[in-house]
Amino acid sequence: MATLGEYIGAGAGTTKLLLHLNGSSADSSGNSNSGTDTAITYSQANGKFGMGAGFNGSTSKIVIPNTTFNSSSAFSISFWLKHSNNSMSFFKGYWSMLLRTNITNNRAEIGFSNNGVGITTAINTPDNSLPVNTFNHITITSTGSNQIVYINGVNVGSSATTISNLSTNIGFGANINGVSEYLNGSIDEVIIENVAWTPQQVAKYYSMSKGRWATL
Repeated sequence: MATLGEYIGAGAGTTKLLLHLNGSSADSSGNSNSGTDTAITYSQANGKFGMGAGFNGSTSKIVIPNTTFNSSSAFSISFWLKHSNNSMSFFKGYWSMLLRTNITNNRAEIGFSNNGVGITTAINTPDNSLPVNTFNHITITSTGSNQIVYINGVNVGSSATTISNLSTNIGFGANINGVSEYLNGSIDEVIIENVAWTPQQVAKYYSMSKGRWATL
């Protein structure tokens, strides 16, 4: 039975990854994209809805297979994040896409690459848009060439980058490219879909935080 707040839309064909993180990084999307855990602590205290994944700030990470999604096509990434340090919370490939948290300015810093070598476009969300030690909902959508970042259902930045298609793994809570950047905090309810959610869908998921919208 799904816990209140859990996304239960998997099976519609667009969901490529769904991690409830209720004790493991098992994929509930039906695509067998379960993660590999390193030093993850699952508990109610680390969850926004039920249990969630706790990251220790030094070694913790969840690595997802590279088959989850094609970063050059349309996609949406959604998860709940609680952070308390400057850290890597999401990493896809070598500079294909990343999300860092910045506690100096209480913001998210999202980078995209169109050449697979270095960050060519970055979005810095407004200062104080990502407060520490509390769960915030983050959504990144892309049409393949245009990206929007939402925090708690609100558009906080955008870019126009054709993202590189890199067949490399996805990391949550760490930079999995050998750079020591680790999250001290928690992640819950990870969703990846191969469509770009509309602003209305993002806002509705954030406000309702359960089920799939039937109509907008």
